[in-house]
Amino acid sequence: MVLTINKIPEITFINPNVDLCVGTPNFPITNVVIDHYDTLLWETSGTGNFGGLETTEAPTYFSNACRL
Repeated sequence: MVLTINKIPEITFINPNVDLCVGTPNFPITNVVIDHYDTLLWETSGTGNFGGLETTEAPTYFSNACRL
């Protein structure tokens, strides 16, 4: 018998509220603590992207023009 216990991945954001519509072309994601993971993938529900750095712990989010 093999018993495997996996810890649940945890992501902690320090001050996650950001307004990207105020002239900010990109936003480096910092002050994030990520523990207990094998792979990582950042996703967005908006039209911006992570510039190919979706699998790094601290990517930069590149926003598109804000929809007002």
